[in-house]
Amino acid sequence: MKKKMRFGVALATAAALLVSAGNASADHRYKRLKERAVTNWLVIVNYPEACSSSPCSEADIFGAIPANPTKATVCYLTGQVVGKKGDAVFAGRIGEGTAHGCFFPEDPNPHGLKDSMRAEIHVIVQQHGKPLELGYGLEDQVTLNFGGCNPDCEDVQFAIHVPGTDIDGRSYSALYRFADGSEVYGAKSLLIRDREGVRVITDTTLDPYYH
Repeated sequence: MKKKMRFGVALATAAALLVSAGNASADHRYKRLKERAVTNWLVIVNYPEACSSSPCSEADIFGAIPANPTKATVCYLTGQVVGKKGDAVFAGRIGEGTAHGCFFPEDPNPHGLKDSMRAEIHVIVQQHGKPLELGYGLEDQVTLNFGGCNPDCEDVQFAIHVPGTDIDGRSYSALYRFADGSEVYGAKSLLIRDREGVRVITDTTLDPYYH
């Protein structure tokens, strides 16, 4: 897995996140909506009690590299090609005790998910641009962090699941745009915890894509 870190895991202050300003066009009148490749990632904060706030901030998670007191890790969940309308449902599961598909900056031994009932989970929706052909880059686009960018990649939405807020092992979160912190209308992320791992289902609509 490529270990490029461009996640801006922020919370109420998403407007302060770094997002490429060149990804938006001022005039879309003569452009046609495009499909795009999209991945889902989980930023798993294994020890959220080590954070300075709740939910954990970007500084809490990535600001103490390589010490990593929260024992955070970034794990691949799933990826797919999303149609022109931008409607998408992502679903995946990560088990306790495995670090397969996980990484963290400057950490050769990522932690994975230690305790599914205790961890704070941030869901990241990452866009990889227009789909490449199978065998010519599509695999990278739907499996790698900032892989196969065509022409560019960006984190576009996020959701946060804080431990202790679940009802019967389930918690729901709205999705928010990295660009300005606004809520994505009608979009929801569901986290299901059990003693063996977590399952995440995200139902969202991506903003129009014109590249």
